[in-house]
Amino acid sequence: MERAIEFYERSLAGAFIENEYVLTQLINCYYKFKEYEKVLPLTKKIYGSLKFNRSSTHVKYAISLDYTGHLESVEKEFLSMKARYANFEARYKYGLFLKRHNRLAKALQIFNDLLGENSCLIPRERRSNDNWYELTRAEMKTMKEKAATGA
Repeated sequence: MERAIEFYERSLAGAFIENEYVLTQLINCYYKFKEYEKVLPLTKKIYGSLKFNRSSTHVKYAISLDYTGHLESVEKEFLSMKARYANFEARYKYGLFLKRHNRLAKALQIFNDLLGENSCLIPRERRSNDNWYELTRAEMKTMKEKAATGA
């Protein structure tokens, strides 16, 4: 992965200096290595792109904003990705953001909404989002156990 960062950084020259694919791959690498401060300037270059809006790169940008202390911007980004029966990754990660910042009631509301929508999806959509439902169920279980023990 470190070699990938070197490769993509070297690729940002000449005709490829603003290449969306290269920028996205570099954002993914920096995010994986928790170099959140490097994610922000690169994301600004692709922010207006149609492929960026509500993508996993958009989610990584929002989380990077959180870890670099831009809390108001995080909320704005997650809310821009919110849509019923869609964007399950973004909504799950938004719930985790809320939980990290002790906004537990709002986090539970988001998690409950996600689980409630599961029965309304067609089987193909349900299967493609199963991992987010499982993660949501596990997160809710943990939150309820902590609430029951008073931790």
